[in-house]
Amino acid sequence: MQFAVSALSIVLAGVSPKFMTERPNWPDSFNAYCDSIRAELNTSPEGLPINPLRLPSGAKFFTLPVVDEVLGQKIAAASRRVSEQGTLGLGLVVNVNRRTDSVQVLESTNPRLNSEAKRIMETSKFTPAWLDGTFVSSCMFIKVTFKVI
Repeated sequence: MQFAVSALSIVLAGVSPKFMTERPNWPDSFNAYCDSIRAELNTSPEGLPINPLRLPSGAKFFTLPVVDEVLGQKIAAASRRVSEQGTLGLGLVVNVNRRTDSVQVLESTNPRLNSEAKRIMETSKFTPAWLDGTFVSSCMFIKVTFKVI
């Protein structure tokens, strides 16, 4: 039995990680997730994570957070370890310190993989979002596929 995860089975739902030129095709549950995180944080507006689907007015340039290249290896190792398949959509916040906060499963075809996917995201590093020349924390949606082939 072989296990594999393609490098782009971890996708930002069809959005280029370089420069966001069009609205991502993310599920409706993403806005509710990001709104609840922003309300929960209860900090000044400058410290709240950006919702890429609702950029601040006047924003000129925005890039999504970029996934660390070893994330695919972590998913492949987890697939081998748990011998399960499935696709999960995760909402998370990538902060300016390259870490994730508030990882939440928004979609799942295999609930047995939920805790494994959350653990992987919570221990992964990202390049933070970039808004008009400054790193910012940002909500994002990542689709992860665990695949046994």
